[in-house]
Amino acid sequence: MTFNTFNNKYLPPQEIDQSFEYFKNLNAKYCPEQKVIGKSVNDLPIHMYSLGQGQISVLLYSQIHGHEPTSTRGLLIFLNQLLVSDSGLLDYLKLSIIPQVNPDGALAYTRANANNLDLNHDAKNLSQPESQALAEILKNDKPDYCFSLHDHRTFHAAGEHGQPSSLAFLAPAFDQQLSMNKTRRIVMQIVGIIKEGLTFNQPVHLAVFNETYVAGGFGELAISLNIPSVLMEAGFFNRDYLRHKPAQLIAQSLSLALQSIADQSFEKQSIEIYQKLPRVKPEYVDFLIKGASFEGDNQLQNIKDITLFFKEELIDGQVILYPNVILREDWPNIRGYYNLDLNQPIT
Repeated sequence: MTFNTFNNKYLPPQEIDQSFEYFKNLNAKYCPEQKVIGKSVNDLPIHMYSLGQGQISVLLYSQIHGHEPTSTRGLLIFLNQLLVSDSGLLDYLKLSIIPQVNPDGALAYTRANANNLDLNHDAKNLSQPESQALAEILKNDKPDYCFSLHDHRTFHAAGEHGQPSSLAFLAPAFDQQLSMNKTRRIVMQIVGIIKEGLTFNQPVHLAVFNETYVAGGFGELAISLNIPSVLMEAGFFNRDYLRHKPAQLIAQSLSLALQSIADQSFEKQSIEIYQKLPRVKPEYVDFLIKGASFEGDNQLQNIKDITLFFKEELIDGQVILYPNVILREDWPNIRGYYNLDLNQPIT
């Protein structure tokens, strides 16, 4: 089974099921154990898989937003590599993996669940069955560490005037003031380990995601329970709209992070690496048309640039991209992955 290459961004629940059936035959010593921890609004099972014999427990969950499959693909790539290797990592760690918290959203390729609610903001109210299942694992199992895996949009730059953000991280806060405590510090140290490992020999651009306190966020819930929770956001790289490279970066990041947890090497890492990472900035559009003219139209005559974003839509099992005009002249450093200047001759 191939995890490194894929020609469709869509990742339905049945493909996850097939992947873990494959994993069960990869390593006789470490066979993933499957458990249903809840049901979705549409009665789909929410699976959790456990593997490893170590004393350090780690929860990894992905696709709480159903239309963010890149990080899940990265998780599958990592697990495939882990199970075929002799790293010994699973002698030190016990991994609990929820590959799709939101199976209804994954199936329909939507951010929200079937009740049109953003599950990542439901950790306080726990109004949805998917949220209840995840919260129960956090509160009852109390893992030693947690990884929350996401995708971010293509418009993020790694800092002002920066390159596209290949990967973004966040140490979730436990209050509005973004105060520091031991738990957040550990997350920053782990991100420092990842940053040093990822940028050692490859041109990638890392950033910190939006640093705000979300009262109903699951990262915030984990931090409030004194569980270091590393948020990872798979980004964008070189017009790769299928996001092969970001999926690989997620896999590499998990390997670096979990090794540092197994040997506790992150304890020697400075938090300054995290603190010095650029923050994400909205600066990129998918297609930028410069020099537009709308003479005779009073509403449009002041528009100079047309900005298009590729909207994703699931059609017959394929995620299709099509351009959608959203005017963003309010972005000061706007750039396009594809550019057309109407003032220049076409050669």
